[in-house]
Order: sequence, then C-alpha cells, then structure tokens
Amino acid sequence: MSGTAGGATLTTVPHHLHLEVLMAKPDPIIRLSDHPCECGCGRLTSIARQTRTARGEVIGQTLRFFRGHSSRKSLAERFWIRVDRRGPDECWPWLGYISPDGYGHLWDGSENIGAHRISWRLANGPTPAGKELDHLCRHRSCVNPGHLEPVTTFENIMRGESPPAINARKACCPNGHAYKAGKFSNGKSYRHCPICSRAKQRAAR
Repeated sequence: MSGTAGGATLTTVPHHLHLEVLMAKPDPIIRLSDHPCECGCGRLTSIARQTRTARGEVIGQTLRFFRGHSSRKSLAERFWIRVDRRGPDECWPWLGYISPDGYGHLWDGSENIGAHRISWRLANGPTPAGKELDHLCRHRSCVNPGHLEPVTTFENIMRGESPPAINARKACCPNGHAYKAGKFSNGKSYRHCPICSRAKQRAAR
C-alpha cells in the first residue's frame, strides 16, 4: 500500500512484515557438542544459546535434541515398541524387519544394524572391543539381552552350525577312535585318527 504526503511517496509496510523486521536479529554462531541427538538420528546437538525453562534448556549446556527433533521418539522408544517382551528367561521375538538371514534390524540414526546389538547397547552399553554378540538361545530374532553374550569371532563360529564348527566339536573319527592333535611343518595344527591312519598305510603296502 502506498500514498503521497508533501510530494513524497510513502509506502506502508504490512504489520506482520514490520514485526518481522523489528524482531530479526543476526544468528549467533552455533556451537556443536559431541552429544548425539536422543531421537537416534545420529546428528550432533548444539550448545544452548539461552535458557528456556519450559524446554529444560540452560544457556551454555548441551541440548538433548537436534533442532526440531524433540518430538521424535528416542531410539529406545522406537526399539521397545517392536519387541514382544515375555518372561525374563524367555526369548523376546523381534516384531520389526527381519533380514533373510533371520536377524532383526533397525535404523539407529546412522546405520541399519542388528536389533540384538541395539538391545545389548540399551541394557549394557557398547559391545566390548574385539567382541561380537552370540545368541545363547540360538534364535537369531531374539533380542532378550539376557540371551546374548560377547564373544570373539572364533568362539561365535565354533558355537554355530556351520560344517567347520560341527567338525571342530567332534571328538572321535567316524570309526569311533579318539582324534589326536598334530601340526604341519608350517606350524598349522590339525587333528587326525592315528589308528585309522596306520590302517590306511598298511592297506596301501
């Protein structure tokens, strides 16, 4: 809207724009913290620039959420609504996405990882370095943290049902003789049946 006063053209600024101009202030530098957003998105939050009691924000302290993410559900909330929590000693089936290999999966904010790994993290913290989680119940879709144990990769393989694991657990040869440990010239170990080996040598003569 415009008009004329004393030969000069005047322009009337709409009221809402006038307020925006008055309230506009240059944004101060946003300082990021090392705290990830508690909604599970993986983004780092910032340091509060002013105190907002209603939001639980204190100037100079780390914010719990990235801007606009406070209404989102936390990783724990998104995780537990997908779990069939039964008795403490029973398996807790995962109700979310299950991959073809039988493991449950959930986006934790930075990657799509095993649901059992998230369960362990929420109950006990990060998986120990150099370890991976083994299902003691042998049910891959179970997310009961009490059914998980951190073990080395070798231990996990040996507890499985792969052919190497099954053979490693055998104590006797097909004829019922006890295996004996041995070593190749290169230092690698092996197991063999001395009785069957001698019988094969005699038969070959």
